[in-house]
Amino acid sequence: HVLNKIEAPIYRQLTVETLMTLAAIFEAHPDFRINDTIVIDILLGHAVRLDWLSSHPEHEADYGQHVAQAWEHLYHLDPSQLGEAIVHALNYLMTLDNSLKETNP
Repeated sequence: HVLNKIEAPIYRQLTVETLMTLAAIFEAHPDFRINDTIVIDILLGHAVRLDWLSSHPEHEADYGQHVAQAWEHLYHLDPSQLGEAIVHALNYLMTLDNSLKETNP
């Protein structure tokens, strides 16, 4: 029902592929737990940014001016590359969360 509410077909497909990647991670690692909510929009946004900056590090300071290009680039990734970008973003967010907990007990 929620997927049908996503109007843009390409974003709906990215959402489905993100869910499939997450399902594969949890299936392959049944003891893996995330004790927080995974917001797919946030995860995808980080995947877009991290993937773009990995191949365009010179745009880190002005990423905001390249967001549309970054999304367009992600739309054209094959499923395995998209999966890698999602895993990278998930790892980034989990590491970020841990570093925040260490600095703010």
